[in-house]
Amino acid sequence: MNDLKFSELKNLFPGLNLSQPNFILLVIDVLLIYTQIFFGIYLCFKFSGFILLIGVLLIGSGQHGLALLAHEGVHSLLSVNRRINDFFARWFFASPILLPYDLYRSRHFQHHRFVSTDLDTKELYRENIEGKEVFYSIIRSLFFCDYIKQVLTVINRNALAKTQKSSYFYDYFSIFIVQVLIASIFSLLFGFQYYFLFWVMPLLTVCFMIGKFRSIAEHRPFNSEINYSSDGKYYMNTKSPIIRSIKPNFFEKLLVSKINFCYHKEHHLYPNVSYQYLPHIYNISINKAGELETYFSTLKKLWRN
Repeated sequence: MNDLKFSELKNLFPGLNLSQPNFILLVIDVLLIYTQIFFGIYLCFKFSGFILLIGVLLIGSGQHGLALLAHEGVHSLLSVNRRINDFFARWFFASPILLPYDLYRSRHFQHHRFVSTDLDTKELYRENIEGKEVFYSIIRSLFFCDYIKQVLTVINRNALAKTQKSSYFYDYFSIFIVQVLIASIFSLLFGFQYYFLFWVMPLLTVCFMIGKFRSIAEHRPFNSEINYSSDGKYYMNTKSPIIRSIKPNFFEKLLVSKINFCYHKEHHLYPNVSYQYLPHIYNISINKAGELETYFSTLKKLWRN
């Protein structure tokens, strides 16, 4: 399967547009993600202590789900109509989580093109989580360090990219409008301070932490994959880019890997395929690398590296 071109892959699924998701299933997935966020907010206001922390976790996880939906939009996989695709991806998925949509699209395409090389725009998977380092990594996430690092990385890369011509004004305009709307809703219903407590803080901590550890599980090499004897072009001198698919358990599907993002290798092979059909791509693969592991078991192996 790995040698099939996208045009050849489509012939294996006659009558099915692999780039066009089923609209009803897409709407259900979107509603489920927003319902999780609203339920998390409800828990935060109705309960305290441990239940409140669960609410914050559900909010941050749901916000990460919005990032995954924005990712589908970046690949124009929400609608065959580009304007409709970008409108919903920008205003309903990216802007609510402070994600500059056009800038994200540019950086994400570079990630696909240069994955696991020095030019890869995704860097969080390079964070070491061996031994006690995993606890430091969690602390960095919870104290906004990951978010600050990401912002500084983007600023630095844009400063170095002399070919960068777009100002991305529309990105920041849409973020401003949506954030004002969200803050206004919080102010009217609960109080302005809760916009920061139960929207911004989960976004800049829990959401980023989930994204980081998911990325580490999908891209960071195991010790057995590292080549210590020579210098290669890929991260940690691996023979090829590390791109893993994962088999999440129920809780990982709820918190980490919504909309089939666990089929990460299949997505990198065929980025024009909607998330709804990635399991089909995996099922016809002739190069399956044994039984897929969960995110937890994968991270556990990397922790013990």
